[in-house]
Amino acid sequence: MNSNITSDTIKNANNIKNLCPAGSRIDFQLCHVSKSKRTRDIALFYTKPSGEVCDLSYNVAALLGLKMKNNGIRIGGVGMDMAWFLITKTANLIYDDQYAFQQGSMTDYPGYTH
Repeated sequence: MNSNITSDTIKNANNIKNLCPAGSRIDFQLCHVSKSKRTRDIALFYTKPSGEVCDLSYNVAALLGLKMKNNGIRIGGVGMDMAWFLITKTANLIYDDQYAFQQGSMTDYPGYTH
């Protein structure tokens, strides 16, 4: 992951922070798993109190220095919940608290179809 702090990194962090206050629930959707099962593409979403669903994937990918693929954040890893990793890493960078966001799944919503 990219550890360089740029104006774009700060912009992406501010975009997420302005949209998702501490305590917000960030939902994920598994978009793709590689044949080797070692790489995943995961999309992250925030649902506003109004019910509007906002895709956070691009801002989180840019913040963490990761690439987008198959409408999700491309991340490698085996033996760990990679959605949890993305959410806690983002919370830690923005709020200096890895537990600032709650984790949920888009499949928790009635009527959700993939």
